[in-house]
Amino acid sequence: MYVERKPLTDKFLHSSCHWGLDRRSQEFDAIVRRYADAYNQELIKAEEKCVLDKYFADDRTSSEYLYDVFNAWIVEDLVVMWLENGMSKFCDDFFIKKTGSDSDRKFQFSDAHKITTETDLMCGFGTTSRKVEVQFSSKVRLSGYDMKCGKVQRGKCEGSVFLWIVSANGTYFICDPRKDLEGIEPMPNPFWGGKITYRLTPDRIKSFRVKDGLCTAFIDMVTQPEVV
Repeated sequence: MYVERKPLTDKFLHSSCHWGLDRRSQEFDAIVRRYADAYNQELIKAEEKCVLDKYFADDRTSSEYLYDVFNAWIVEDLVVMWLENGMSKFCDDFFIKKTGSDSDRKFQFSDAHKITTETDLMCGFGTTSRKVEVQFSSKVRLSGYDMKCGKVQRGKCEGSVFLWIVSANGTYFICDPRKDLEGIEPMPNPFWGGKITYRLTPDRIKSFRVKDGLCTAFIDMVTQPEVV
């Protein structure tokens, strides 16, 4: 399946207003430029540097996978900024910590065993926190949004929350795998190399506008103690 991969600067630069981050536009654009520059440098070495395990690459080339990783890093950093902006409006005593295996932004591609499935972020207020898995879709998917079976099962065990950003229409939604995926049967996704996934359909989704900031539902989830 063909996926258009626009230059990262074309995709993200000067878009802080869409995230409700007008006052942090310079910081926002600096993040985009930093990753775009690093991506262009790494792209030259991609074919010789990236030895990809088929499980992680799916049907992508090394350069396509490299692009997707940088795209994900930009999104995660922008989401952190957006969460900081939103959580600060509810309480000063908040924290956000990157916890994923790529949180140091160093490539792990040459050894697939170094790529873990650890959750992206830890968000909380005071002594209460919740693990947050950031998911991103560049398109509005009328058939629903897929999540890999392993991530869902781990999310259920850890009490994680899935935060989905849909860039095509500037919305986001939250998925609590313990509640929102109840009764859904996992199925193979042919576009992901046949990996088993759970699909969250639109009738189970309540969307919010990104530029309007964090909804109280997210704050309520984060402030609830984990039940493991």
